[in-house]
Amino acid sequence: MDTIRLGIILVVIGFSVVLLGSLQGAESSTSVGGMVMIGPIPIIFGSSPLITLGVAIVGLVMMILYIFSVRQER
Repeated sequence: MDTIRLGIILVVIGFSVVLLGSLQGAESSTSVGGMVMIGPIPIIFGSSPLITLGVAIVGLVMMILYIFSVRQER
C-alpha cells in the first residue's frame, strides 16, 4: 500500500470518528485533545491526562508508520 492511499484512508477514518462522535451528542463536560505532526515528530495537547495519553499513543503509532514507510522507499 503506498503512502498516498494510506493517507487517504487515515483521513477518511478521522472524519468518520468525528462524525460518529458528533452524532452521539455533547456530554456535560467535554474533553478535547489533538496532535500536530511536523515530519515524524508529533506535538500533542489535551485538556485531560486521559485524552492526552490517548493522543500520545496515536501519535506514537503514526510516527512508527512514518518511519517504516520512509525506510521502505529507500
